Amino acid sequence: DDAEQSSSGSVNLTSSDLELTHDSTDQIDGMRWTGVTIPPGATITAAWIQFSAKESQSEVTSLRIRGELSANPATFTTASGSITARAPTLAAASWSPVPWTAGEAGTRQQTPDLTLVIQEIVGQGAWASGNALVIMIDGTGHRTAYAWDGSATASPLLHVEYTTGPPPDLPPVARLSLSKASPTSLTVTADGSASTDTDTTPIANYSFDFGDGTVISG
Repeated sequence: DDAEQSSSGSVNLTSSDLELTHDSTDQIDGMRWTGVTIPPGATITAAWIQFSAKESQSEVTSLRIRGELSANPATFTTASGSITARAPTLAAASWSPVPWTAGEAGTRQQTPDLTLVIQEIVGQGAWASGNALVIMIDGTGHRTAYAWDGSATASPLLHVEYTTGPPPDLPPVARLSLSKASPTSLTVTADGSASTDTDTTPIANYSFDFGDGTVISG
């Protein structure tokens, strides 16, 4: 399920290719995968899209890749501006693809890592295994990939790797501030409350090592 929206807002649902992104005008492309069986609560560890080159091109191209921030986005329609009307994810990835040769479907046609984009989508409370997922691409330049209507076997392939269960116990990010009651005071107050730990085991206590053998915990 893919679509192209021109700068005038018109949407084409039946093109045999996806122009990334210049086709008379710079456009925005949308791709929708159905039946995405990523379970709720999954931690995305890697993600990308594999395109297949329909044409050979070497123009300088700069693309932005975002998702639709919807737990189960609807199919594309021909309504004017219907792709840009979709709410995008905050997460995005930049891609400056190297030259393509027609018929290639390798690392040159593979997007950068989209882990943050996919995680934002499947991290929504309403996400369920089997829902649909939309990716949108805009930018400048020109790379031509096969669309589903041009070749089902060469159409964009969404690759996602994930783990289930509790997220990994990541180390906290320490932030220390020091203050004195007055410029001449010999008492220094150390404050680590701005430190953060975003996983399931929050910060339990603080320990300050002042380098002279003095360690204070709190």
